[in-house]
Amino acid sequence: MKNAIFFGNGLNRLNGGFSWEALLKEITNDCLIEGISNTLQYEAIILDRDYYDYEQLVTADGYQLITADGQEFYAKDKPAEENIKNKIKDALLKFETNKIYEQLSNLDIEHYITTNYDLTLYNQLSALGFKESVSNNSEKIYSIRRKFHLKNSEGICKVIWPMHGTIRNPKSIMLGPDHYCGSIGKINDYIKGNYKYSQSEKLNGLIHRLRNNECETPLSWIDLFFTHNIHIIGFGLNQDEIDIWWVLNKRQRYIRQYENEGIITNKIYYYGDVTDNMARLLGSLGVEVHMFPKSENFVSYEEQYKHFINEIESCCTY
Repeated sequence: MKNAIFFGNGLNRLNGGFSWEALLKEITNDCLIEGISNTLQYEAIILDRDYYDYEQLVTADGYQLITADGQEFYAKDKPAEENIKNKIKDALLKFETNKIYEQLSNLDIEHYITTNYDLTLYNQLSALGFKESVSNNSEKIYSIRRKFHLKNSEGICKVIWPMHGTIRNPKSIMLGPDHYCGSIGKINDYIKGNYKYSQSEKLNGLIHRLRNNECETPLSWIDLFFTHNIHIIGFGLNQDEIDIWWVLNKRQRYIRQYENEGIITNKIYYYGDVTDNMARLLGSLGVEVHMFPKSENFVSYEEQYKHFINEIESCCTY
């Protein structure tokens, strides 16, 4: 069974990367509503603003345009949400790689799924001599088939699937329930065979494709959740991540429904400390939890990630 990595923003936190809450605070001047989820925070930010931003008009030599009665001239700019996502892009451009990304890059693994919007892994692979080849960044809003395909001089391929969008296309950055729920609709269409990726091209449903061995070359990160062992690292799996929960739930339902056919045999592994209740929930969804061995002394998150990656490396051959 082939393996794939699923990683989240925890890896960026090792060298000062933003938490999503900190990111939201930065773009709102710390004006957040207490006690609500980050996804709803984002919607509140958007809905509290005018739909469009407005830009003050000035002359070619920099003077403000004023009406006869002393009013300033303003012109309609881009939608406010688009400007916010561009601010997020600018903030994420500052993210830097670290030793954990280097370890991930050197794993004997081809496919990497991420909820991160930044290009940190991409930049790490580029530093190792990988160059972009057959990528797909054509989707405007959703990220069902979006991927960055890189290859080195030895012919080794690495594919990054930014399932929540990318700063290369700020409109694709997924933050609020409006975008999350729209994405789930697209995921459902893809799984059931109602997904169209061009005016004429339509894929068969996932079960049909699994039965007929049509998923050997994944067309979406969704395929990987049904065909590859998935190793989840640096990802909090909080309740905001409804698209991930939806896919895990759908996969487990299909395992039960098509048990006699044995068409879904991959494993899902989660690396990180969780509560007993969370471990029980993940277990019911077919996810095997690997927690860091308990120690009397604090062990840095970097050392914990190294430990987990060594575990992953021991079972990753393809």
